[in-house]
Amino acid sequence: MGFWSIRLFRIFGIRLEVHLTFHLLWILFALFGWQQAGWPGVFWFITFLFLIFVCVVLHELGHSLTARMYGINVPRILLLPFGGMAQFERIPRNPWQEIVISAAGPAVNFALAALLLLAVRSPSGILVETFPMGWTALVNALILLNLVMGVFNLLPIFPMDGGRIFRAALALRLSYLRATTIATNVAKVLAVTGIVLALFKFEVLLPALLFAFIYFGGHMEHKMVQRRENMTGVFVGDLTRKHYPTLRADQPMEEAARLLELFGYDEIIVMENGVPLGYLPAREVRRATRKNHLRDNVALHARTRFSVLQSGWPLDPFLEMIAQNPQRLYPVYSFGNLIGVLDTKNLENLITTHRLRQRDLGRPGGDDIPL
Repeated sequence: MGFWSIRLFRIFGIRLEVHLTFHLLWILFALFGWQQAGWPGVFWFITFLFLIFVCVVLHELGHSLTARMYGINVPRILLLPFGGMAQFERIPRNPWQEIVISAAGPAVNFALAALLLLAVRSPSGILVETFPMGWTALVNALILLNLVMGVFNLLPIFPMDGGRIFRAALALRLSYLRATTIATNVAKVLAVTGIVLALFKFEVLLPALLFAFIYFGGHMEHKMVQRRENMTGVFVGDLTRKHYPTLRADQPMEEAARLLELFGYDEIIVMENGVPLGYLPAREVRRATRKNHLRDNVALHARTRFSVLQSGWPLDPFLEMIAQNPQRLYPVYSFGNLIGVLDTKNLENLITTHRLRQRDLGRPGGDDIPL
């Protein structure tokens, strides 16, 4: 369980998590229901929220299972107050694949609306019912919900589904970065327009917050794409550092505390028989200091589940893993030999320095890395 999310269960092998702020909706819906009809109102509004939860999960599963068709792993789905978010292992660079994956979510919503229409006698009621009190009204509300979800997600506001489809369509003729830049700029204009209309014309706060969330989400993804493009052509070996802090597994934690005090390391590689056993974060050293465990062997406090990299690997495919992993120092191997570490703390500065060095040498990076 992450600090801000709670794991629920796995569905089709995908971990389903709920952000802590999502639970505020249960309280709000219960209050709305109580104001409308007391305890029966609480029951119907909570039931409605649960079914919203189901629809959002099905929407994200539409994206996730379609992504799997193209060999893209989806570790988890995170539910937020404003909707869901499927975490892809990578974003497809094939524009047609991105179009299909992005369209799959809204397609699920439209399919659900069509199926639910079969359960009501008069579909005109979906535009009349205000509160989901009773099964017919609840089904009507769900039909309207899925129609709104499907249409809203198709708006060309990046990084929503419609924005991704727009970006992918642009990427058929433009570079991926250029397409993302255009899609993001259009999205920012539309998002700001949505915020202004929500606050000053309709005087509603929730849609304004939703558009603000979309605005910053698109901005962050654009920066990620820029960062990825900047790393294209850079290999792990280009950024490998030969000198790094190490301790033997049988050394005491007080030695780690001494290194931390003298040099301010954020992480130390723990070695056993000349091979990395794991890594020791600075926070573990501080915790051992507080608990008077400085006589313990370093191995007792080391994180032994860690990743290693090969010098000839391109850096680009590992960016998301690095971003999500608490590990900062990655042992780097070349032909079975440990040659150094990749320090990810100042990765962008390292890449900038590397590119400047290669430019001064008059040759592209990566040429000297054995593959």
